[in-house]
Amino acid sequence: MTNNAAAPLYSLRGLPLIGWRDMSHALNYLFADGQLKQGTLVAINAEKLLTAEDNPEVRALIAAAEFKYADGISVVRSIRKKFPQAQVSRVAGADLWEALMARAGKEGTPVFLVGGKPEVLAQTEAKLRTQWNVNIVGSQDGYFTPEQRQALFGRIHASGAKIVTVAMGSPKQELLMRDCRKCIPMRYIWAWAAPMMCLPVTSNAPRKYGRTWGWSGCIVCFPNRVVLPARCVCCATFAGTILAISNSPF
Repeated sequence: MTNNAAAPLYSLRGLPLIGWRDMSHALNYLFADGQLKQGTLVAINAEKLLTAEDNPEVRALIAAAEFKYADGISVVRSIRKKFPQAQVSRVAGADLWEALMARAGKEGTPVFLVGGKPEVLAQTEAKLRTQWNVNIVGSQDGYFTPEQRQALFGRIHASGAKIVTVAMGSPKQELLMRDCRKCIPMRYIWAWAAPMMCLPVTSNAPRKYGRTWGWSGCIVCFPNRVVLPARCVCCATFAGTILAISNSPF
């Protein structure tokens, strides 16, 4: 592995997070020496860290993922505070997903998509093929029964996919990844994906908000996220950083 593809790990709340300098560094890491890594890729933000502390099952799912990286700006700032010499920047999950798809299209890497409404999934497939010439070898919308899971696992295995992206919401998507990996040999990388990530409406903060005001961007674009669940307070401090709280468990 070349130095450009290597990346340090930083422990935060007991979880080792990959320290990527930028998007280019992330892609070089995942496609080191021309070979796509195998494992589960999970974007970590502050809410996910806090939820992992409250929910042992969620923590176990996150801990089992091979590639955990800093998505939220609060997590990035916490790493920098704990490790002053760290050269780490936020790599937004939405942007990384797009970059992975672009790279997959360029290199002909086969992709399997899971999740989203049927019409959204169809639009996503069409745009991926048109914009990046992605080789989509299979797909499944998010509306399937527990009894259909084994058949889905078989389709994924038979498809020859090397990247599987899942958009079902946490922790359902992590549970699906875990169960599939128990059933069939791991020969691909699992990546989280928002169901409308490559469409005009997304579920993540736009790039223009990403570096400094990621959560503010989410609230500006999606005001309903400011509604507080019973378990939350108006704001919380995390490693010296103020967090906005959404109505999502993550």
